[in-house]
Amino acid sequence: MKSRVAIVSVCCALMLAGCALPARDATPPATGSPAATGASSSPVVVEHEDAGHVALWYIPNRISDLLDIVRARLRLGPGLEVGARFTDAAIWNAGGYSSVFIGIPGPRRERVFNWPVGVETMRGGSWSPFDGTAWAGDGPHYGRLEIGLGTQLLIVGADLGVDIYEALDFITGLVTVDPVGDDI
Repeated sequence: MKSRVAIVSVCCALMLAGCALPARDATPPATGSPAATGASSSPVVVEHEDAGHVALWYIPNRISDLLDIVRARLRLGPGLEVGARFTDAAIWNAGGYSSVFIGIPGPRRERVFNWPVGVETMRGGSWSPFDGTAWAGDGPHYGRLEIGLGTQLLIVGADLGVDIYEALDFITGLVTVDPVGDDI
């Protein structure tokens, strides 16, 4: 019983640590930009979020939010790779591949349509918090709280995952709240 409590505690701590980390693909602000110099800027006004727009895009956004929760991609192409992730706080992967993929792509994290097919190339490795991977093409956009596994064995590979934060985004999206900011 005590070991189960310890395991659950460690899992919760890792998930909370993943919330505190910056996004893995976040780029630093350009030199001289207001964000880099510390100057405050006026809030961004999104012009398209009137009641008509929200009503028109309600169903498509909820479907997209539901699909954002799961990543299930089949890859075809040469390579050897193995990886596992338990939020951004615990990631390990090594290897490389160049492949085409088909399937549910996972989190969008932006106001875009995530195509279920694409081409991607990955090489290198990462071991939290050190990331030495190089991506090209339509590589996966892993979520901060995504839990998953990936592998590529010679010419066939797969990438599976579930993003807890996207599940929260789906639930809050039912009342038109979008914490991820990916609704169109």
